[in-house]
Amino acid sequence: MHPPTHPSDKKDLPSAAADTVAPDPLERSKPRFSLNPIAFALVGLACAGRVYVGLYEMKHDQGMLWVTDMMAGITGTILFSIGPAWLMWKITRGRRSLATATCIVMLSLINFAYLNSLNVADRQANDKALEKFDSVVSDHSEQQADIIDRALSGEDVMSEAVDLFGQNISDFEAIGRESTGQQAQVFAAATKVMRRLEEPLKAYLASSKRFNDAGGINAATMLDRETIPDRLQMIDEFAEANERLATTYASLHPEMRRELELLNFNEEFVDEFLKGWWETARPDIVSKLRQTDRDLIVNFRGLINTLDAAHGQWSISAEGLVFNSDAIRDQYNSYFKQMYDAAARQNSLQQQLQQAATETKASP
Repeated sequence: MHPPTHPSDKKDLPSAAADTVAPDPLERSKPRFSLNPIAFALVGLACAGRVYVGLYEMKHDQGMLWVTDMMAGITGTILFSIGPAWLMWKITRGRRSLATATCIVMLSLINFAYLNSLNVADRQANDKALEKFDSVVSDHSEQQADIIDRALSGEDVMSEAVDLFGQNISDFEAIGRESTGQQAQVFAAATKVMRRLEEPLKAYLASSKRFNDAGGINAATMLDRETIPDRLQMIDEFAEANERLATTYASLHPEMRRELELLNFNEEFVDEFLKGWWETARPDIVSKLRQTDRDLIVNFRGLINTLDAAHGQWSISAEGLVFNSDAIRDQYNSYFKQMYDAAARQNSLQQQLQQAATETKASP
């Protein structure tokens, strides 16, 4: 016989059933929160868009605000799309389709609000850039008027003219970088076209300076006949530079139109933009200035060729240039008068440019 066991001893016996807790069937059947994969993909794309905008702000020198804006955008996108979807899932006791629809609807509203805020920010950035543009144009117009005024007084301002033109382009490029959308495209197109004028202008001013520094048409600097061929060569270089500058400047208007049309701007906008550019740059006056240079060059050559052909028949005295022959003197004076008339026309045109610059400065 087996010894009897005390009832309390049974409590100490190992029992698998006593130590294992059976799973709650209700807990096992409760659905977990989930959405259609398309919804998660759309949320991911929206977050990627926030990253792209953040990197754009970083590229355009927006300081460290781009980090805050990007993180806030990503957090807000996730919170205000997934959050309401989860709440709908709870309310409907696990209806995945309704939760997914809620996520997509909220995501659409978030993106609409975000894009609208970007449009507002773009408009504000463009307005600020245009204010800076107006200030730059006014300042540069004042400097241009001063340069022309001093040039009319006989002062050498060529290096300042080159520097001012280069500064114009640099400032317009900077304003373009601060702009957005179509405005940025317009500034980019305008500076691209203006850059084409930079080298011809430098060559023109450099050749003019070389001729003047050598003595120009001053007969006292050509007493040695061997200096005359070099002087005539300088005139040829100046003439070539003048033609290159004239050709380049004449091409700016059609090239500007072509650049804007390539950007698919409508014809009305292109016409309005070019009208404003014409009133500011006055290419009609510049074209006439290039013609006065042609007239001056013809008479420069005539004067120097006369001195060359009659070398030994003229001299320099206290009264000035003295010729031994009346015929040679009359020929020289004829060229000199035509040169003087061309210079007078050039001064008048420069004054018109100065007036145009003053009007640009005064315009709102």
